[in-house]
Amino acid sequence: MRDGLVVRDRPFEEEDSTLHACDLRRRGPRAERRPVVCLNPYGRRYTFHASCDGLLLLFSCDFYICNPATRECASLPGMAGSAGVAGMYLHSASGEYRVLHGRWKKTGDAQTRPATYYYVLAVGSSEAPRPVVRSSSGMEAAVLAAGMEHDQTECCPTAPVMLHGCLHWDPGSWRWDRIVVFDTAQETFRSMSSPAPAAASLLEMDATLGISSCDASDGTVRIWLLQDYGSEAWSLSFRIQLPTMEKTVVAQVTSLNGETLVCYSDGVFASSSALFRCDNRGGLLKEFRWRTLEPTITGHWFKESLLRHAFFQTQDGVGLQPCVFQDL
Repeated sequence: MRDGLVVRDRPFEEEDSTLHACDLRRRGPRAERRPVVCLNPYGRRYTFHASCDGLLLLFSCDFYICNPATRECASLPGMAGSAGVAGMYLHSASGEYRVLHGRWKKTGDAQTRPATYYYVLAVGSSEAPRPVVRSSSGMEAAVLAAGMEHDQTECCPTAPVMLHGCLHWDPGSWRWDRIVVFDTAQETFRSMSSPAPAAASLLEMDATLGISSCDASDGTVRIWLLQDYGSEAWSLSFRIQLPTMEKTVVAQVTSLNGETLVCYSDGVFASSSALFRCDNRGGLLKEFRWRTLEPTITGHWFKESLLRHAFFQTQDGVGLQPCVFQDL
């Protein structure tokens, strides 16, 4: 499979939930949906947290990393006690796959909410996760201490954008009006300005950082692109007009190879959801619609990989492989 958008499909009136990858470039009237893992095998619930180079990060009592193409998996004992996954990425200098995650720590009396501290885990390493130094004062410090809008039992609501060696999160992921940035080389946090409202989605278009927002009143999606990364100079690049519906709710805006993908649901059919594929000027190229399943667009991308990783050779994955890959 080429680059596929990760979608969680749950058939109505059934308990099973399956993670699919949708190949939106497949020819024909529909996008090819291919099952990747089962998230509720035999009543045991798994949650999906990250995707990177054909690897998926799952959680059920413990964290696991798996490769659906080779059906290999391994537990991540260094993630024990995690308060949530922020992202998974390939560290270019070392060639390691790393997971950025948070942990809660009490900093005051029993009535004070625990603060979040951040750690970097190298997948397959025997070393303990490495702590990340946070800002000690100001609004940025308060935002990081509050943590992201999810915990270890939930899927990350939006995938971070990897660009210029940094992970970028949209403002809504941190309940802030700025973009949070993590430099994977220096392992430090910082923030960037955002031209869009808090309810916005980050995306990458032709190696350029972009951000989008939707006006629910008229179904207009506006997309800004960062013309100068260093000076944080944004420009409103184009608009996408969604069909006039009784009710339109945009779930996710993302990008693939210079094209924009807009997921929306409407109030005409209770189980109707669709994806628009648009060019870089906002023109509609193709529409994909589902009415028999309840899809949730994760914003993560998946591409099958047959590479054999050393960290899978140290564990047998007993208890995981027979479950999440059942009937696939």
